[in-house]
Amino acid sequence: MKAIQVSRLAVLAILVTPLLVACGGGSGLKAEVAYFDLGSIVAGNSPATPRAPHTLVLRGVDVVAPSWLATSAMQYRLAYTGGARRQSYGESRWVAPPAELLENILRRRTETDASASISGCRLRVDLDEFIQVFDAPNQSRSLIEARLSLLGARGDSSLGRRVLSLSKAAQSPDALGGVAAFATLSSDAASEISVWLAQLAKESPGLADQCRT
Repeated sequence: MKAIQVSRLAVLAILVTPLLVACGGGSGLKAEVAYFDLGSIVAGNSPATPRAPHTLVLRGVDVVAPSWLATSAMQYRLAYTGGARRQSYGESRWVAPPAELLENILRRRTETDASASISGCRLRVDLDEFIQVFDAPNQSRSLIEARLSLLGARGDSSLGRRVLSLSKAAQSPDALGGVAAFATLSSDAASEISVWLAQLAKESPGLADQCRT
């Protein structure tokens, strides 16, 4: 009888021990996830930075992304191991998918004042890449690649196209370093797009009129 009781106690101990590890202190506890956006993490590069001037009436910015970027996962690639595998940080995530974060910044930096016109051209940004690349274990860079299309005020006719590829070295080989680099890249992307729009308007004098009809 005592042997049976001892056996039951042993089984009970086996069942309870994992619960204590999961619910109590120690390695069983899950680390708290940190959420990041593209705000003013880098001094002087916040989305509130003054916009670069362009004369085109721009009424909308749409950033679209492929399925593998339609997630809040903070993705990285170990290029020094071959680079074919996409990975994501387990304890760091974006507050929204990268396309949504980038779109918010581009709208504030490139869209024209709503009082200027009731119509206007639209900017489509096809986001092809938004990832932190590790070229070595202690060396990484943030990378943004996209295709830009300026669309007319009516319809989907293209008035201009450009490929955008921006890369910036991270100050530290971790998630925080990648976030800081992405914040700067997003601001740089907005500036480059505004400069590109200004060049289009200069090269094609009639383009400004097409963005008002």
